[in-house]
Amino acid sequence: MTADQLDMVRIHTVENRFEADLLIQSLRQEHIPVMLRRFEETAYDGLFVTQMGWGAILVPGDYEEEAASVISRVLESINHVVSQVPPTGEGQ
Repeated sequence: MTADQLDMVRIHTVENRFEADLLIQSLRQEHIPVMLRRFEETAYDGLFVTQMGWGAILVPGDYEEEAASVISRVLESINHVVSQVPPTGEGQ
């Protein structure tokens, strides 16, 4: 582990690859260094994913507040869009 990785803090647990990609892209657009730690273990057929999530987003400690703000905004916008979509079969 390098000195740069020692000060990385876990900022968010992601549920799937799509969420990870979206959040990482958003953080990089804000010039926040970011690292993804996946919990997939092919040997254990995803056993740890149900317990720990799909992965974790880590950022340097100096960026923790800024990264949390970016992630909060992105997740809020996703939830807003999802709440606007009617359930399947409604309105037909």
